[in-house]
Amino acid sequence: MDSELGPTLRQELLDDFYAECDEGIGQVRQGLAGLEHASGAKAAEMLGELHRQLHSLKGICAIAGLRPAEELAHAMEDVLRVRPGTGAPPE
Repeated sequence: MDSELGPTLRQELLDDFYAECDEGIGQVRQGLAGLEHASGAKAAEMLGELHRQLHSLKGICAIAGLRPAEELAHAMEDVLRVRPGTGAPPE
């Protein structure tokens, strides 16, 4: 984050960032747990939602300048990416 931000604004931005991350990570955890019991079209739908959540997390980590967290979210996105029309992960 920009070092020229005042301490109050910086703290507000960090609080928002932490809240977004907490919510996003919670949704990813729920999605992964639910995926264990899903199959077929439902599993593909859930994988898509997980991918979107991870993409959002990656974005907010990038905005906050947290490169390691951004790279982790990106790697997790890649793992969950589904080949179109197959419901299978990439080879």
